[in-house]
Amino acid sequence: MDPLTTAKSHRFFAVEAFNECWELMHLPERNSDEERMMLRLAETSFWHWQHAAGRKATNDAVGYWLLSRVYALVDDAATALDYAEKGIEVVKGHKLNAFYVGYAWEAASRAYFLAGKTNQAEQALAKAKREVAKISDPANKAALEMDLLNVRPVMETSGSAIA
Repeated sequence: MDPLTTAKSHRFFAVEAFNECWELMHLPERNSDEERMMLRLAETSFWHWQHAAGRKATNDAVGYWLLSRVYALVDDAATALDYAEKGIEVVKGHKLNAFYVGYAWEAASRAYFLAGKTNQAEQALAKAKREVAKISDPANKAALEMDLLNVRPVMETSGSAIA
């Protein structure tokens, strides 16, 4: 197979894996098999993007966001934080637009909250919120605003009024 065909195939599989992962991410509940599949799909999508035709820094930024998000969904704070920090490096290093920067900080905020690092989580959330005002596309702006509404700290219930 020639290199261009291979690179186009990688692009195809990157998108397919991302879309299947997206479906699993948005299930109201996932069983352990679905969680494992969601993680595999996120990793697969990222790997294929690394070899895809027309790969850009935005693909890396989205890939790191996806990886951080799925690891946060399965309560793996360390891995979620590692990928979020890599995403921040990409958006800063390539001077990506506010949409990508905002989502990098959104992922970091989720991961920091999950790791119990409340101060860093609040700072990351504030940075993500500042990026919203810079986004010109209404759909992208609304998507980030909506996702930021769902970033919450891990609540300690032991000894609280609800426990």
